[in-house]
Amino acid sequence: MDSTIASLKGVRNKLIANSALIALVGNKIYNKAPQETIYPFVKVSINTELSPVINNSSQVFIHILRCQAWSQISLEEAINIRSAIFNALHRQSLTLDSPFKLIDCQVNTLFDAFLENDGKTYQSVIEFKISVNS
Repeated sequence: MDSTIASLKGVRNKLIANSALIALVGNKIYNKAPQETIYPFVKVSINTELSPVINNSSQVFIHILRCQAWSQISLEEAINIRSAIFNALHRQSLTLDSPFKLIDCQVNTLFDAFLENDGKTYQSVIEFKISVNS
């Protein structure tokens, strides 16, 4: 059984429970942003791979979670959103659906914040490595 959906659900629940992030983006945390999205918002995506490690007949899943913070106000707002995401997830616990258990959630990569080619949209990106045992 794959832990991708359980991990996404755990991440979304953790982000929605973070008052600092909600103060910045409200409940606008998406896997796929609607076409007519109101800024600011967060887009979350995930890639999954199996670890070669098998512990006591259970499989370890490694997820790379990408969180993109979007703003049309300022670069500072995009960075503040990214910072709230960091505080909500880095080395924090995640509640996952059974039979999955979080091993670790930590920052994998912190990207530069930048102005998009449209000249009005700012983006800031952070990636986490999430290890889950089944």
